[in-house]
Amino acid sequence: MFATFLRPGSGSRLGPAVLGLLCLAAWALSHSYLGMFHDAGLYTLQALSRLTPESLTEDVLLRFGSQDRFTIFSPPYA
Repeated sequence: MFATFLRPGSGSRLGPAVLGLLCLAAWALSHSYLGMFHDAGLYTLQALSRLTPESLTEDVLLRFGSQDRFTIFSPPYA
């Protein structure tokens, strides 16, 4: 059944879409997301500021307002 979608004469646009999604999935699996380590550091800093706010009053990221109120990760992590 899958091979009928990829047949050139079938006239369906589903075949190229499936092939494109498979290529995208293969690329995503072969390239790791390195931002996870940096995000973890930011969430740790925001969680520490929730636990001991007086110790991080001069931090530039937290002093003028962070985006901590838009995430669900810092409150349970704290």
